[in-house]
Amino acid sequence: MKMFKHIAPLASLALVAACSNGGDVDEQAEMTPDQTASSAPADTATEPTETTAPTTTPGSDAAAPLASGTWQVVDTRLTRPGGVQAIGDAELEAARSLQLVVSDDDVRWRGNAIGTTLKAYSFGDNCSSPERVTESEGRFALRCSDGQFFGPSSADEPSFATQPDGTVTVNWYDGITLILRQR
Repeated sequence: MKMFKHIAPLASLALVAACSNGGDVDEQAEMTPDQTASSAPADTATEPTETTAPTTTPGSDAAAPLASGTWQVVDTRLTRPGGVQAIGDAELEAARSLQLVVSDDDVRWRGNAIGTTLKAYSFGDNCSSPERVTESEGRFALRCSDGQFFGPSSADEPSFATQPDGTVTVNWYDGITLILRQR
């Protein structure tokens, strides 16, 4: 439950950041304090002035990073393709069959390859009572109830990153990067 109490405010901030254009303000559409909405030109769109953040329940927003549910590995790649790798083509292929199962109680990998091809790559790890620790630019780590981080994350170097297309990228052990999409 700890992980999800931070998702709604973070999702709201991410939505605000994504919706703001960050560019120059259109001077013709800008109003001075003594002008009223009725004096704005008829063809000028007025932005809503909602001041409260929308509320969500855990798992209710499919775009929320690691919302409750099952996240399928949809692609894999080497994290540093030019370096020495412990991961080969067989491991990349096997990892595409994995799923990350997320609930209020734990986060864990699921898939047959965990006990065979991927046995040595820590996909058997699980995280009880995960709490999301957020860094900037959509990157985050998951801290477990024992104080350890899920995967090779740390608070300073999070392994998870949200992407604009709704996927989550995970830099896992031994130089493998997994791209997850919620099912």
